[in-house]
Amino acid sequence: NYDLGIIDGKQITVNIRNTILDDGNDVKVGDPFNGRFSAQYALNYYFVPLWLKYHFKTKKVHFSPKVGAIYHALMGDNFKGASGSISGDSSNLIRLNFQDLNINIPSAKNNYVELGIGFGVQYELSSNLKIGLDPTYYRSLQPIFENKAWSLGFNANISYQIN
Repeated sequence: NYDLGIIDGKQITVNIRNTILDDGNDVKVGDPFNGRFSAQYALNYYFVPLWLKYHFKTKKVHFSPKVGAIYHALMGDNFKGASGSISGDSSNLIRLNFQDLNINIPSAKNNYVELGIGFGVQYELSSNLKIGLDPTYYRSLQPIFENKAWSLGFNANISYQIN
């Protein structure tokens, strides 16, 4: 049982066992080796945005700066795809295999609020049809794990106005 400690805010413990025990060729306590581990972990949130948006235009270009708050609530998480490999100088290391890979991820916030700021631009192709871009910066007010998160969104849009 090897406790790797905290890596990137996650407690990681690995159980590794010899495939053949007590035959004189076992990997002994203190024998060095390298381990590589990977896993996929996803958090699923639903969110409710509240935006204040100002709209103005020139002849064919529409501008819309916006600022807002977004409430996020945790719907669930998904941990899958854990895998690992062992390497080192000893030929006995090929006899090691993973018995268990346990990654304990600190609790994510069940809900949090973030602020957003953005600036949208649309171009009028015709009186009814517009295409646009809307980059937005987001920053959480509370830490989601141990740190406050930030993100950058980039949306493209097409709108058609029915008269």
